[in-house]
Parts: sequence; C-alpha cells; structure tokens
Amino acid sequence: MPAWIFVNRSLALGKIHCFGFDMDYTLAAYKSPAYEALTFELLLERLVCIGYPHEILRYTYDPTFPTRGLVFDELYGNLLKADAHRKGLLGAHGFTFLLEAEIWSFYPSKFIQRDDLQRFLQYSAKASARPWRQVNTVMACDSGKLRVGTYTGPHQHRAVYSGGLSDMVCELLGVQGKDILYIGDHIFGDILKSKKQQGWRTCLVVPELSWELDIWAQEKERLEELKRLDTHLADLYQHMDGSSCELQVINFTKREIQVRAARVHFPTACLSLLHSCLGDAQNSSTFTGFNRWLATIFLS
Repeated sequence: MPAWIFVNRSLALGKIHCFGFDMDYTLAAYKSPAYEALTFELLLERLVCIGYPHEILRYTYDPTFPTRGLVFDELYGNLLKADAHRKGLLGAHGFTFLLEAEIWSFYPSKFIQRDDLQRFLQYSAKASARPWRQVNTVMACDSGKLRVGTYTGPHQHRAVYSGGLSDMVCELLGVQGKDILYIGDHIFGDILKSKKQQGWRTCLVVPELSWELDIWAQEKERLEELKRLDTHLADLYQHMDGSSCELQVINFTKREIQVRAARVHFPTACLSLLHSCLGDAQNSSTFTGFNRWLATIFLS
C-alpha cells in the first residue's frame, strides 16, 4: 500500500522549531515479532532464576493473541479490551475468551448506588425546580486530573540527568512547549507526560495503523455497508415508538450487522485474536480514545 498523508488542522509544522524523538520503537524500529519473542524468552528465563518452575520454559510467544490498549485486571486475572467509554468489548482469562454474560458477572455496576434512586426522583419532583448550573459553584467536564508527586529540582552545573528533564530541554533550546513536537510510541510514557507537563505538541507512532489501512482498502465495500447499517440502526432507535413491528426490524438489523461483520476478513498476520487495537465498525477502543485526547497527530 502506498504511503498516505491525511490533512490535519491540529498541527502547523511551520510553527514547530524543535523535534524530539523517543528511541525504542520510534528511532529504533525493531523486527517484530522476533524482538518480542526474544523478550518473552528472556523473561521466562528470569522468572525461573527467581524461583518459578522450569515448566514455564515450554511456553512460546504467540504474536496473534495480544494487541495494544488492553487492560489487565490484577484482581481477577482477566485481560480486557474496552471501548472509548470504558465499556468492556472483549475479555479473556488466560487464553480462554469470556462470554458477554461472564464479563458482566465479573464487572456489574457495583460501584453505583441505585437503592435510593426512586426515592430521590420522587423527592426531586416535589422540590422547587432549579437549573442544574445554579446548584453547583464549579463544574468540570472531561477533566484530566493533574499528576501529583512530580518534582523538578534546581538545575545543577555539569550534572547528568536521568529519566528526562523537560524544563531543562526548553531552557537549553530557548523555546516554549508549543514550539516542540515530540514523537514517540508510548501513549503514557511519551505522549501524556510531554503534553501535560510542558504543553509539547505530540506525535504518536502507531505501527498498526498501516496494517488497518490495508484492511480498509481490501474490505472497503463491506465496511461501508456496516457503517450504513449502523446508521440505519441508530435512526430506528431514535424514532421507535415501542411497536412490535419496529422491534422486529431492529432485531433483524442487529443480526444483519453481526452476519456482515463476521464476513469481513481480518488477516491474522495483521490483527490479533482480540481484533483491531483501534476498535471495530461500531465502537472505538480505549486506545483510540486516548489517541484522540492526548496525541496532536499520529502516524504509522
């Protein structure tokens, strides 16, 4: 597939004075999956050295299973893929995929108190009506909480710094944060820190992007049809009146989406068993949500 450049309005390169680069997976493009397989083998050897059984050395790295943007639940040992609203899409325990009912059994709405909801609604209906903005003094939506515990001390002459010192970088270069474009592959280690702490412009490296554009080119007609059906389903929900006829049409449309989605060919060499790291035809993944929120631009 030829290289594609998509127009963006978020970044004016003419205003960028300095470019910064991460090393691993950015300047140094490792051979995948050979590099990950070597890392996996060394990790197993290290685990055996600290007391794990020798039997684990029989395991081999499977590049078709993992994908970026997954969440590991330490409590239950589940590997989860969620959409941009943190709703679970797929889950696996070990190499066994969880059914939707099993995912709900692990993660019900147990942190939302609903017992007194009806009583609250009855009370609020009787209370004097006031606009919600008059009830609150300060309102914040989509607020990314500030990092705490980060300390940058005074600069020392001839000191060697480890771990990065963004204040000194700006001082030495004589630029402000908005004048720097930092390019890296780690969304939290590279992109989040440089943007939040200094206001640098950021570019996220997503190698999977080129693979998925290839799939889009191959399966464009089927994916466009899925998009059309999804829009049609949204219209049905918006104008439904609860009649049995409309419910039948909605159920038929949902089944049609499932059937057509199953026909889309996803090469195993490109995508994992947990599917696209960017999402599917109906939902963007958590990884995609972070991309849009944190990265000024992203590339493959």
